[in-house]
Amino acid sequence: MTLDLSETRSIIRGTAVIAISLAFAASGAQAAEQQGATATPGTGFYVFGGLAALAAEKNDRLQGENGSPINLIFGGGYRFTPGLAIELGPLFSIRDLDTPPSAAPPAGTFRAGTLESAMATFGLSATLKYHFTAGRFMPYVGGGLGWYRTQFRTTSEAVGCFDNCSNTGPSTQENSTDIGYHALVGGDYHFTKKHAMSAEVRYLKLKADFPTLIPGGDVDVGGVFFWMGYRYFFQ
Repeated sequence: MTLDLSETRSIIRGTAVIAISLAFAASGAQAAEQQGATATPGTGFYVFGGLAALAAEKNDRLQGENGSPINLIFGGGYRFTPGLAIELGPLFSIRDLDTPPSAAPPAGTFRAGTLESAMATFGLSATLKYHFTAGRFMPYVGGGLGWYRTQFRTTSEAVGCFDNCSNTGPSTQENSTDIGYHALVGGDYHFTKKHAMSAEVRYLKLKADFPTLIPGGDVDVGGVFFWMGYRYFFQ
């Protein structure tokens, strides 16, 4: 799978914002109609989605690494008991960084000062969670692993171009497929039995290998995600 960084940003910032905004609106309307109903769910399926800010894990041989404030985590889950659940779902994340010399196109083939580099990660993860019942608020802890595809890409503007020049110059690109591990802690606040707002801190340990563009061994491409989202329970 090839990830285009600009398209990934559009997916995250467009689709996710619209979807989560609609979900929040539905949650608020449902809550207003069902005040006094049983707040906490039992067992069964649910879906979730939300946005996360990334505090990127740093690498000594790279400079200017900054995680995007808008990343996407969503998916579905199943509660076997009121406390024990499993979740499956995708993760999209982006980090920007200063272009390392090894990843730059040949000198003179692009306009000076226009190099831009980023890493985009797409992953599918599985998480085992345990919830602690405390009325409407249900804190949880969990952990799991996932399969991730990370693309490192450097773009530039063409020499002599000064109008609509984005990505008109040469580019470099390399992909890495890896297994990552994560741990998380968070909580669900149930407005009703079926509707909950959620907040979560997730640490992702993930290394990627770009031997041509970033020689010298694996680089860390994970970090800490600060996620806020919505969960809908079907039962």
